Amino acid sequence: MQGEFRLRFALRGRGAPVPILMYHNLKKLGDHPSEMQLTWTVSPDAFVAQMTYLSQQGWQSITPAQLAGYLIEGEPLPLRPVMITLDDGYKEVYTLAYPVFARLGLRPVLFIVPHYLGFPAYLDWERLQELAEAGCVIGSHGYDHANLLKASDAEVERQVRDSQAVLAERLKVTVDAFAYPYGYYDQRIMAALEKHHYVTAYTINPSLYQSPAEMYQLSRLVISYTTTLEEFGRMLP
Repeated sequence: MQGEFRLRFALRGRGAPVPILMYHNLKKLGDHPSEMQLTWTVSPDAFVAQMTYLSQQGWQSITPAQLAGYLIEGEPLPLRPVMITLDDGYKEVYTLAYPVFARLGLRPVLFIVPHYLGFPAYLDWERLQELAEAGCVIGSHGYDHANLLKASDAEVERQVRDSQAVLAERLKVTVDAFAYPYGYYDQRIMAALEKHHYVTAYTINPSLYQSPAEMYQLSRLVISYTTTLEEFGRMLP
């Protein structure tokens, strides 16, 4: 070994404990809420406290593209990366959540059900367009939130393809992230996502760890109505 030589190491893809938080509706519940309401709702006050906690503790919101870049290519993430996702497209995303995000410098991922848009409890296309233009990331949550495990092959294709197409066309954005309705998925559904060039897909597996081998099985943490701020903090690595 008498001559000069160089070593170069390439690292492509790595797992990481990146928390992906899952929210649905944001509202104050009555005196006798159901278990379903307690699971899929967070009070406005708790949501503000949780987002403020993230900001004060130095957590930085990331997008699906950033997470994919890290897991697949080893591209760097910011310190304390967190993904904040909101499913279904409730109108409170616009009226309550987005002002909090804007004030704190956080960027959410909105998994939208196109069929719901315009119904009283949900966003309309105009408000969703504003959110997209303001920097919110738009993903698909199926065309009408059907249980894809029970759907025919043709229906799975429609749910995956048409939801992506209408969101991309109406909002002029790239839609390559998918959240499984009810968290249900199988190989058939993942094959449809691959066919239509989705890059990431999200479950409700309660884990922090995200693996480059499971880009269509990324885990999310359910934030519920009963989650205290102390419990919220303990969820984060």
